[in-house]
Amino acid sequence: MCKQEKTQELEPALLAVDFTEEQLSILLTSIEFETIYQDNWQLPKLESENAWSWEIGGRIATSFIQNKKPYYALAIAIGCPGTIDSGNGVILDSRDNDTFNGFHITDAIRRHIDTPVAAIDRIQATFHGAINMNKNQYKNDSLFVYFEDEFCISTIKISELYFPADFFRYRKKSEEQLSKKIFEIANSLQLEKIYIHSEQNLTLVNKIITNMNELNRKIDVTKPVIKEDTTLKGLIDIAASIAYENQIVVFQ
Repeated sequence: MCKQEKTQELEPALLAVDFTEEQLSILLTSIEFETIYQDNWQLPKLESENAWSWEIGGRIATSFIQNKKPYYALAIAIGCPGTIDSGNGVILDSRDNDTFNGFHITDAIRRHIDTPVAAIDRIQATFHGAINMNKNQYKNDSLFVYFEDEFCISTIKISELYFPADFFRYRKKSEEQLSKKIFEIANSLQLEKIYIHSEQNLTLVNKIITNMNELNRKIDVTKPVIKEDTTLKGLIDIAASIAYENQIVVFQ
């Protein structure tokens, strides 16, 4: 793949890339956030950074030609299945999949495409997307808790900034233990709003929300509004925020 050439014939766009071990999703929008192209694919097993780079980079490259128009990315935001080193865009811990640990996400993409690249835990991107789609509902500083596979992942929004909070394996913890742990995180930061979400275990979420509302009624605990493309929309918003920075940017 060649580095993208920004000529007068090319149309500017924003690009969101969301990946897990099994699936890749891409959203290309105009700078006015109108969808140009969106698709997803099942991923083969990618056991090296180089294999990941060519698989994801190839999908990105082919997404730039739509309706016989060539596009280029003003910026790319990538949602990763794990904790990101905010200094260099490296996956520190991909939770239950060691394959991606140590992958240099920003460097791997910029070897093929010369544009600003943001790397972020995809759970943070989901929270960012939910807030951006309904800013009135999410105006307070808040804690976002997400249950994925056997892990509990949390992120915090304070004064429009997002920070990873904690993640741990929850399989052997009771609903009461999880409720107390989540409460401790929120209470230590004096947060009054907690959002709890899971695509896999709504029963667990409902029980924790009930327990926490009984534990302390001063903290509002509820489920966020999450749609199928919430994560991608969050990534597009992040891409827009770095679109005019002529450097590698790692969003945090």
